[in-house]
Amino acid sequence: MEAVETKAIKTYQTNMSYFSEHQPELYKKLSLLETAIERGLYTPKYDLEYKNGYFDVYVRETDSFLYGRDTNTFAEETAKTASLKKNYQAYETVPSYSNYKGDRLKHVYPLMQYVNANAGLDTHMKKVHKYIFIGSGLGLHLSTIDRSFRPEECLLIEDDLELFKLSLFVTDYTAISKHTFVHYAVSQTTDEFAQTVAKFLNRMFFYNRFIKFFYHPGHSTVKMKFIQQMVATQSFIVFSYDLLLNKFLYPLEYINHGYRILDISRPFNSPILEEKPVLLLAAGPSLQKNIEWLKNNHGRFILVAASATLKKLYAEGIAPDIVTHIDGFDVSMAHYEGIPVETFLKNTLYLFGPFVPTRLREMLPKEKMFFFESGTFYFENFGSLATPRVGSTTLGLMLILGVRRLYLLGLDLAFDQETGSTHIDSHLQVTRFTDKDMEVQERTSLKTTVPIEGNFRDHVFTSSVLNKSVQIIYSLIPSWKNAEQTVYNLNDGAKLRDTVPTRVEEIDVGSLDVLEKTELSSALQSLFESRSALFLSRSDTDSMRRRLEHIRTIHRHVKAFKSAPHTTVESFGSALKTLASQLIMTKGREADNASLVYLYYLQYTLPLIFDLFNTRELSNPKKHIKKVSQLFGQGIEAITEQYETTLQNFLEEKTEEK
Repeated sequence: MEAVETKAIKTYQTNMSYFSEHQPELYKKLSLLETAIERGLYTPKYDLEYKNGYFDVYVRETDSFLYGRDTNTFAEETAKTASLKKNYQAYETVPSYSNYKGDRLKHVYPLMQYVNANAGLDTHMKKVHKYIFIGSGLGLHLSTIDRSFRPEECLLIEDDLELFKLSLFVTDYTAISKHTFVHYAVSQTTDEFAQTVAKFLNRMFFYNRFIKFFYHPGHSTVKMKFIQQMVATQSFIVFSYDLLLNKFLYPLEYINHGYRILDISRPFNSPILEEKPVLLLAAGPSLQKNIEWLKNNHGRFILVAASATLKKLYAEGIAPDIVTHIDGFDVSMAHYEGIPVETFLKNTLYLFGPFVPTRLREMLPKEKMFFFESGTFYFENFGSLATPRVGSTTLGLMLILGVRRLYLLGLDLAFDQETGSTHIDSHLQVTRFTDKDMEVQERTSLKTTVPIEGNFRDHVFTSSVLNKSVQIIYSLIPSWKNAEQTVYNLNDGAKLRDTVPTRVEEIDVGSLDVLEKTELSSALQSLFESRSALFLSRSDTDSMRRRLEHIRTIHRHVKAFKSAPHTTVESFGSALKTLASQLIMTKGREADNASLVYLYYLQYTLPLIFDLFNTRELSNPKKHIKKVSQLFGQGIEAITEQYETTLQNFLEEKTEEK
């Protein structure tokens, strides 16, 4: 028994030494827990007991054991039940459509069809590259599965820090780390967990087609559903590579044509934005719930409204001072239907992302529109703002421009907890989630819901898409917000980082002056004009030429890949990784746009390709290389040619203008 205890203590010390060097945040949590127990500030829930040749966890509250059986046998049985079959205990993180219709993914779908025809869901892997462990328990099953599959990368999830601490006496995590890169998601908040999962998905993404998982029965299923959400809302799925390419190239249609591009690189340092309260209106259910308060008090705020709120505001006679819009699809024009823009919005200014529909651009007064860049950096040192949804974009924009007192209404990012509605009734994409939806367990479902921390409640339910914005705000708000700014969250929805939960009745509206909106509009327009440009500078044009040269270099790499003789699966895989590095590793103003487009394409295609050649049932793998290379290469070349032609035409047009 003494030898067992000595070994357990040594294993614990080895693990802690490893964590102190390689996992400092986790080490800090474990050390704080250890100190709290020693000082009597924390009463342990468990005891680690050794009996009959194995360790088990005694649960004090229930006077029972966590396993209640030989844990060594449990670990061995777990390894035996783990299967190489692709559709067994695995997340399919790259969607595969059997009958896809539409213009999107036109360069991916043929490859997808080919892979599906030769490596169906019921086939088996040759090797497991990535693994997720949901629940550590004592960690013994990690060791047995690790010995069986030797994955190169793992995600270990455990919500109970004390339980994980006990596993350090039993499982040698340093041994696993020698051949496996382990992401530890231990006792993390929802937002921290989201960042850890994102890192796991992004690293070695070419092995992501099927990611195996093991669920420990003693762990909550919430994190399982959360992973489902993150898988379903990966950026390359929600906003595909071809849409991203069009978004980056579309501004070249109106740059140098009299449209103002706003410099959002730094705060405006304007008394208007620093002294007056700004009320951001988004289309969440709290806007509808508080509409009477808004009708009575809207004149005391600078109103900044997402375009999706316009119909509701028009019905209530509330004209916004600023409208924001980032959606590039014509369907979003429905937000403006039935609204007399010339009269109702006569004093309104428009802050637009670079991808708004041409119809919208042509419908509104040019002098009232101000565009900001979204990742393109065509105008040097003008800053950029890119998030996938207009609510989070508008929040970021107001903070970047220097608003001191910002109030959020309708930015729920969760459902109405009584009705299940995601938005106000007039929103184009309003959805109502039922109690049944709360239990959806499909591994790639956009209908999957999870509880997250609420603004006024302990928790609220949200959807995959809405929770994506919560995660984005969590990660970006430190770069948006300074210490002098205060953000008041008025919504019965998600808790947002660095915001103050505030009910509308708590606002001292009597202390706020009623604003003269015509004068306000004129002052804001002058402010925006003073911080915007109409034309590219000479150095900006030179930068465009360097972009073109970068794309031409990429084109040479693509042609070299297509013409190279790929004779073995190993050499083909190596060539794919080399090309991927050439496509996405170059950084900087002139390369970032292209790199991100290629990354989105690669995140779709490489997992399909590597999965095909990782299929045990695939006969004569070499014969598939030529076809796969052709399908993959056609997509890369089409992207490159579109990019190259558009840049070349833009530069030729500028030359003709001179």
